[in-house]
Amino acid sequence: MPKMRALELQEFVDEIYVDFTNNTDTEYIFFLGAGCSKSSGNLYT
Repeated sequence: MPKMRALELQEFVDEIYVDFTNNTDTEYIFFLGAGCSKSSGNLYT
């Protein structure tokens, strides 16, 4: 299982921007809210 790494906000935005400019058919999904954090134990299950 790949390990998550911490990203600063600008690095996060830059990675999405670079990916989007290179792959315009890429889609993204963001999970927000209760139970979606790494500490909740629901990631990678």
